[in-house]
Amino acid sequence: MPRLPPPRALEQASRWIARQGADDYDAAAEADFAAWYGAAAENARAYEQIRRLWGTLGQVQRQRLQPPRGRRHAAAGAVSLALLLGSLPWLPEWWLAARSDHLAELGGNRHIELADGSRVVLESGSALRVRLGQAGREVELLRGRALFEVARQPQGEGFAPFSVAVGETRATALGTRYQVEKLAGETVVTVLESRVAVHCGDCQEGPREAVLGPGDMARVGPGGLETARAPAGADAWSDGMLAFDRQPFAVAAGQLQRYLPQKVLLLSQAAQQQLVSGTVDPARPEAALGLLARGAGLQVTRLPGLLLVR
Repeated sequence: MPRLPPPRALEQASRWIARQGADDYDAAAEADFAAWYGAAAENARAYEQIRRLWGTLGQVQRQRLQPPRGRRHAAAGAVSLALLLGSLPWLPEWWLAARSDHLAELGGNRHIELADGSRVVLESGSALRVRLGQAGREVELLRGRALFEVARQPQGEGFAPFSVAVGETRATALGTRYQVEKLAGETVVTVLESRVAVHCGDCQEGPREAVLGPGDMARVGPGGLETARAPAGADAWSDGMLAFDRQPFAVAAGQLQRYLPQKVLLLSQAAQQQLVSGTVDPARPEAALGLLARGAGLQVTRLPGLLLVR
């Protein structure tokens, strides 16, 4: 099997491939790419391997639409591809980089203005894919949390609604300001101003749609769509702080995980369910985790690459 290029070269290559598919890729960007491609043999090798991988992915995706006989070949291709991808420890980051248009690096929020004038605050470690057009304005939250201030458009010809997608869940703006958070197994939509229509495309039980007003939130997951009042300080993260009001420690740890290079592991159900309150600075995430843990009577043990909470 040919030797893989260094992870850094592979990640840079995936970013170039993603950038080459963007609408703003111009002659200046092509010149920058050519300089990077020719700067080192490992860059060229990484680019060609990722480009071939993208081609394989596209072929597998197309074969999903073929008759059953063709699907057997698609399945074989998918298995081979999965074996290759599973062997790459750095896959999640470059795969995310290749799919996303905007990626917030670890340790700080990123402020973005979209082509339609809408503004986005993307939390540390979060990723977003953007599709703007006359038929609609849709962004897909690939990971993490984002706050949206939607640019208004006049109703009538050319009007394009603005929606945020997480899987089969859609949150469509009927006003201006709301946030969407992607968690393990569920999506949380919180409205800060005006109204948002939430639609669950794969809910099997209970309501599939809800219209939220200011201060409302919706949780969409395997149990269906549930609405409630949002906790105080739900958008504090967009101003550089994290606020918790009698929330399970697992929730706090999950939010701080976006700022931490280490993996946080909660070693007991009691630790997960312990309620915490307070406001912490995620710019010092390990100290923030320790502060909340001590307040809840928990202990944090530091190991290489891990933070164990018990």
